[in-house]
Amino acid sequence: MPKARILVVEDKSVIAQSLIDDLQSKEYPTPQKALTGEQAIEIMQKKPLTVDIVLMDIHLGDGEMDGIDTAAKIKEIHEGMPIIYISNYTDPPTLERAKKTNPADFCKKPIEIENLVLSIEIAYYNCYGGNNLKSAAKGDDKQLFFEGNDRIYIPYAYTYRRVDLDQLLKVTASTAQCILYTKEATYYLNMPLGKFESLCQHRNLIRINNSNIINTEKIVVFGNLTFVKIETQDGGVERINIGGGRYRQNMIDRFPFFQSKSVGK
Repeated sequence: MPKARILVVEDKSVIAQSLIDDLQSKEYPTPQKALTGEQAIEIMQKKPLTVDIVLMDIHLGDGEMDGIDTAAKIKEIHEGMPIIYISNYTDPPTLERAKKTNPADFCKKPIEIENLVLSIEIAYYNCYGGNNLKSAAKGDDKQLFFEGNDRIYIPYAYTYRRVDLDQLLKVTASTAQCILYTKEATYYLNMPLGKFESLCQHRNLIRINNSNIINTEKIVVFGNLTFVKIETQDGGVERINIGGGRYRQNMIDRFPFFQSKSVGK
């Protein structure tokens, strides 16, 4: 699985940056930082979502929300988002409030990076990969539910998230996984791309090379039968090469104008 994308919510900038540096030393993508609950909510409301796990300090200075309030609000926006509390506050009333937000873990300050990494890895595995990887290895396709031909439900942070297939930008292979991209989010499915292709027969989804299925409605540029450019999450375009053999034929079948002798002249 890819490394978790982390949001650090900590009101003391020096401590936040030290934690970010430690996480980068463990090869995590550069974590985002929020100094207040309000800043954290703003980040979590952005689309596409760029956070997999939140590290949440409980005491957040003089803001209107403390870390527990912020965690509860994040759960309203993204149900099932794993939140790990990092705090000195371990008194019973605080712990009772924190438990109501169903945190993934609670790490007491001062933070030992090795212990924190362990908490992050377990939370990330449980939320985005663990149970599904086991069922996929057994050939159990119940990790992927269909509603008609146009909608699927896939595991996402202890829930099943609806994905409208006509909103997909592309599906990309990643070892034994495939990664689904929409404008709003990225989803990891523990299933080989070939298996996804055989199960998901949507009119606009075609496989154009070993590693990519694209949504033909998201194509903005055709490069004859050599490449296409499709929309990306950030509003740009991405070039994807068209493979040979059946992948080339997939494009011809979907777009008969490619059969014209005038193409490429």
